[in-house]
Formats: sequence, structure tokens, C-alpha cells
Amino acid sequence: MILQLSTIGVIGTLAFLMLINACPISEPATITPVEYTGLLTTMLGVVPVWGEVPNLHEAIGMALIVGSGIFTVLPRKPEGAENRRRIPLALDFRGNVQLRK
Repeated sequence: MILQLSTIGVIGTLAFLMLINACPISEPATITPVEYTGLLTTMLGVVPVWGEVPNLHEAIGMALIVGSGIFTVLPRKPEGAENRRRIPLALDFRGNVQLRK
């Protein structure tokens, strides 16, 4: 049991240090969803080893956190992209009407 706990501690510490060292290299919006996977891996380890099963409130909270992390990394259209397609004309800084490309 002590060997298992020590191994979990070493692996968790190394993973956390890698996430901290990734912060200057990448954007936080890219790294944060990776941190949320810690919830899933923790639950995969806790249930078989200690037999703890999350109650309904804990499961809903974890689902919200992981779902928000997934939503953050989903690709989306740039803001106003649909408006640019509907309106082919634009005004330049002098007030002249120009066609958008």
C-alpha cells in the first residue's frame, strides 16, 4: 500500500510540474482542459483502490467541470462571421461603399 501511494505521489507531482512548465510555452486556454483530465484519472484510481464512488452531486459537479473544459477547446467561428456573409458591402474610413471579398 505504501508503494502504491508513493508511486501515485511521484507521478502526480511530475504531472503537475509538467503542467506548470507548460504555462509559459502555451496559452492557458489550451492547458486548462488538460488539467481537468486529472478529475477523470483520479476517479479511475479511487474507485478500484479505495472503493469510493462519487454521489450524485459530486458526479454532476465533475461533469460540469469536464464539460466546460471540452467546450473551451471546441473550434468555433470568429465573432461576427455570419454577419460578414450576409452583408457584402462595407464602408471605408472616408464613408465610401466597398464590396467585401
